[in-house]
Amino acid sequence: MTLTILAAYAPGLGHANTVLPLVEDFTRHGDCAVFLCGSQTVARQADTHLLPVHHRRAGPESFLRTSDNGLSGDEVITRMGRASRHDITTLIHELRPDLLVCDTSERGAVLAALDCAVPFVRVVSCADAATGPGSVEEARRRALIRGREHDDLESPLNLGTIAFGPPWYFHDTHPGEPLSCYRYRPPPTPAPVSGPVRPRALVSFGTFVAEPSPPIFEQIIEGLIDAGLRSVTLKIRHRPARDQIQRYAATAAARTGCEITTAAELNLRQHLGSADMLLCHGSATSTLEALYHQVIPIIAPTHGDTYFVARQCAATSTAVVIDWANGCTRNAIRQAAMTAIQGPAVRAGVERFDIDNNRLPPGSELVEKLYGQLTAQPG
Repeated sequence: MTLTILAAYAPGLGHANTVLPLVEDFTRHGDCAVFLCGSQTVARQADTHLLPVHHRRAGPESFLRTSDNGLSGDEVITRMGRASRHDITTLIHELRPDLLVCDTSERGAVLAALDCAVPFVRVVSCADAATGPGSVEEARRRALIRGREHDDLESPLNLGTIAFGPPWYFHDTHPGEPLSCYRYRPPPTPAPVSGPVRPRALVSFGTFVAEPSPPIFEQIIEGLIDAGLRSVTLKIRHRPARDQIQRYAATAAARTGCEITTAAELNLRQHLGSADMLLCHGSATSTLEALYHQVIPIIAPTHGDTYFVARQCAATSTAVVIDWANGCTRNAIRQAAMTAIQGPAVRAGVERFDIDNNRLPPGSELVEKLYGQLTAQPG
């Protein structure tokens, strides 16, 4: 019996990367036809062409911004959620899926599944989504989209909330809902970048975070050079800032011999295999992928679940955590980078992550379990 799987993601690269490993496991099963739905722009960024899936557009192409669109945070959540609920409901009527898979920030997909009586599985994208406070907040946001409160996770259509990675990465002292953890692995990767000089640092502050100013980027570069980094690659989205840093980098490279490159976008999946540290704001998926490749994260948390990720990593010595407002000085970056390179506790913590992750069951076991549930004959 062939099952039809509809996998939905919120319009951000990290959200797509959250569901892609499970999507890949479904495609490997052999008896599943998989449709991926969401932003087409994000699909291109996520290299979904590497998977044998069909892609359909659904929901907004990108996150609405409160500053650009003159909306409150709750208005953004409501508009985006209702748009995806409408589009995914249309796709459900067309495709008749047996199961809907979505990341926890794709709230409209959950409501569409409930509207159409389709079983669903949620995959944790923001790391704190299944904690007590996080679960309550997610329920509040789904209520905003629906227009009324409703305990939708008590529905028999809810087949569970899952996460990829060790439980300590997603659990705190206030568990919110049952969570099943499976072994993390990155989504399919395009040709990796190879050959840069080591040790090498990547600097990437995500898509929705305000970037440092050029003087701060200069401090970051100098701090990394002081710590002994021989190669630095920086993602700088804002073109005038990128042009300014490229000029600065040429001078710094001539002076120190350090290879310094900049890019408007940086596919971490192509670079982490040849890196030693990642300076980032601490998104759940980027940090997980760095740890998977045994690359030391230096986290400067800025908002929401990045603070949660920073706390969990600090408690397990799996990252170096710095202050976003005051920690990007030349001296602070030098100290953080030296700790990442030379600190035995951090290196041991990253090795423990690898051990803890490999003890978890693979996602293929979840696929077999779900396939069995969905194809079981009543009685």
